[in-house]
Amino acid sequence: AVVARTMVAARRAERVLVTAQRAMLVGDLDAAVHHVRPLLGAQNRVVAASAAHVVSSVLLRQGRFAEALVECDRGLALLTGMSRTAAADVALPNLVGLRALLFGLLGRDAESDAELARLAAEYPAFPFGPGWQLRTRIFRAVRRGEQAIGNEAAVLLAPAILPPAERRRASRVVKLALTIGLEAAAHAGADVSTLATV
Repeated sequence: AVVARTMVAARRAERVLVTAQRAMLVGDLDAAVHHVRPLLGAQNRVVAASAAHVVSSVLLRQGRFAEALVECDRGLALLTGMSRTAAADVALPNLVGLRALLFGLLGRDAESDAELARLAAEYPAFPFGPGWQLRTRIFRAVRRGEQAIGNEAAVLLAPAILPPAERRRASRVVKLALTIGLEAAAHAGADVSTLATV
């Protein structure tokens, strides 16, 4: 009975987290925080840490970087010392990546570099690691004035790895996904032909 109640609570929390993430995606940041606020005190530490991640992400989007870092650290503290579970293997590296980004935005580049190194060393198979690396480096370059933020439309060329007929038919989403994946692999020094597919 206890296991069943725990599973029901975890599923309910997962639905709330998905609802909050959807709200965040459509720009309803207040609704996202409203949905997850009750989960911040959840007994399940992975759920509470995931809720802290959502709140931290909302604060990031609002430009409240120092407050976002506090929430991110709250989530990390909840997961620190836990045995590696499937959920913590996603929640924990996401929080480490977010922390690297926040340090970079706050001008704390040494700490940002340390978190990026931790992400690469401790979670080499984490699929979103290259994205955190790229975002952090881009935001840091913008902050330092080395990279301009442009509003012009980007021209997406179909990657040469596609056959000619597929290059003509590929949608913008496919072109963008392939371009980002190829850039991330090139940045990581990985040969795309040797990478596992999912």
